[in-house]
Amino acid sequence: MALLEKIKQIPGVKAPIVSGDSVGWPLSDVTEHFILTFGGKDLQLKLIKGEVKWEDPQVRGIFEQRLVPLLKAGYFSDPIEWTSAVDLWWKGDYALYFMGTWITGMVDDPTDLGLISLPGVKAMVLAPDYFMVPKYTSHPKEAMELAKFLATEGQRIHVGTKSGKLATWKKVSIDDYWEPMRDVAKVVANVESAPDLDDSVGGEWQKVFWDQLKLLWVQPDRLDDVLSTLDAKFPKK
Repeated sequence: MALLEKIKQIPGVKAPIVSGDSVGWPLSDVTEHFILTFGGKDLQLKLIKGEVKWEDPQVRGIFEQRLVPLLKAGYFSDPIEWTSAVDLWWKGDYALYFMGTWITGMVDDPTDLGLISLPGVKAMVLAPDYFMVPKYTSHPKEAMELAKFLATEGQRIHVGTKSGKLATWKKVSIDDYWEPMRDVAKVVANVESAPDLDDSVGGEWQKVFWDQLKLLWVQPDRLDDVLSTLDAKFPKK
């Protein structure tokens, strides 16, 4: 909070954090980061499965005590189309941007990027890549050898390129990474991986989630309505 307030006082800065938006993403990713930091992976999974309600005291507490105060204090901008937000952030209108590692390919100088995660972060959403070898291939042995290479030494090569990717093979070291990704790799090494919340639930509820977050961002006093709607619209088992 102290850092955000200090940034807010810098001349020319419109808000400490720019709120990238499109259909409601990346606001959904910002919200998930708060849930994972202050509630952990287990809470995220229970929300996905519908085992915990959005109006549950633990969930409400994360919004009331962690996210909503930042919105009310003006530390987040109003939602801005996310690619336009990149340009505004890079030129200095905003100081911080919640964004995936593909941001490394969207700025003029990725070596000038820094990383700040929420203090005490316990888990992060990580999207794995998969290899599939069709059984009808004419070269099953060679295909499996290629998949094995890509999943091991190939990862060491890949993370050294300007890919913005992270390795799952434990023999890849921090020094193997492209410089702008090294701080990310250090943080990720100490957290649990979690599935994306709204992507996992999907369907019409995902659209409701996005819309309700856009409402919350511009009218944070509507938190009760937002949480109630998320529960009411959640898929029935």
